Amino acid sequence: MNLFYLGAYVSVSNSIIAGNTAAVLDMSDLGGNFGPNYPSGAISLVARSLVGIASVNSVLIDGQNGNQIGSVANPIDALLGPLLDNGGPTRTHAPSPNSPAIDVAGLMNFAPTDQRGYPRPIGGDSDLGALEVQNYLCNGDGGNQTGCTSCPCMNEAPAGTTGGCLNSTGSATRLLATGDPSVSLPAGAGDDLRFSLAGAPPSAFCLLTSGDSVAPTNPANVCFGMNSGVQSVPFDGLRCAAVNTRRHGGRAADSSGAVGSTNNPWGGEGGPPVGLAQAGSGFGAGQTRYFQAITRDDVSLSCMRGLNTSQAIEITFAP
Repeated sequence: MNLFYLGAYVSVSNSIIAGNTAAVLDMSDLGGNFGPNYPSGAISLVARSLVGIASVNSVLIDGQNGNQIGSVANPIDALLGPLLDNGGPTRTHAPSPNSPAIDVAGLMNFAPTDQRGYPRPIGGDSDLGALEVQNYLCNGDGGNQTGCTSCPCMNEAPAGTTGGCLNSTGSATRLLATGDPSVSLPAGAGDDLRFSLAGAPPSAFCLLTSGDSVAPTNPANVCFGMNSGVQSVPFDGLRCAAVNTRRHGGRAADSSGAVGSTNNPWGGEGGPPVGLAQAGSGFGAGQTRYFQAITRDDVSLSCMRGLNTSQAIEITFAP
């Protein structure tokens, strides 16, 4: 949320105001009514924002100033995930891939990074709110929707999950990317592209891989409009990264199933002599790669070979 004080008033832009449960005063409401999704205070301007439920007499109009304004009769669901560690110093609510908050924000008054320090925008326009959604593919909830690829062990994650097929601990492993994907950064640059992991089995061996394309390439796929991946004999999860695949080294998850939290991520200062995107790593400006992690699962509980996968992230390298 962007808040700008104009004298005694506040301007709100490129923000999500939704999901509150307590009624708060809507100062744009000339009748003095209360509504659950509008902040208290003297609001002078709301632009390019999503308000889940404005109060009855609110002067806000759906579609005006680029806003999405819901009402009690027709609320707008921002389709936000639970408050989680999605990377960065604070927990955030990640919009689902089909959230109405994605690619609709203006660039005015927007910092070049989101609340986590990840770059904006990714794709088209920036996303509303604190978190810029990355291009997630091969989510482990694909089998819950008609026409999508089922997880091979009937281990689909709940709908809307960002992560792979459920592993032996009942969680979906989430691959997270941060940093600058520029290929011209010098070796050892602290802001180089790096990857971390959450939700893996504790102490599991984790391998980062990448490929030139997604398996399968299916523009008609209905899994949130993204490719759902293919079942693969070695994995309890879905294989996504394909063609000219590369391995980027192994890491051991810590006791909470994370990589990059109490131990080194892939790339950046904790990576090889040159980071994943830096000159010498073999990637070129404008090249797109699809990154996915493979994790060791509990062999006694797996239905195949005790290997599972995260979702995949699309990265286009910058000059």
